[in-house]
Amino acid sequence: MQEVHLHEASAKREAWAAKTPPPTVEVEEASESLYDAQILSSCPSVQYLSAKEPSLVIRPLQSDDFSRGYLELLQQLTTVGDVSESEFQGKA
Repeated sequence: MQEVHLHEASAKREAWAAKTPPPTVEVEEASESLYDAQILSSCPSVQYLSAKEPSLVIRPLQSDDFSRGYLELLQQLTTVGDVSESEFQGKA
């Protein structure tokens, strides 16, 4: 039973990754950060992960993350309510 659950989670991750291009300078310039990136740089867990894996990209949520499936990814970890794109971007 657990093997089936792991297969489903893996399939969801692969589907999300397939429609989500890796972050690049072009993507980051094209969309607007939803909060100041300095918040992340002062977070101990981000500092730890950045030191442990320098190639890992940690960035603020961006305005186009809604259309890139961020909420679907988050739903794999927790309960997510009905969030509109304008609510996601903090405009509602």
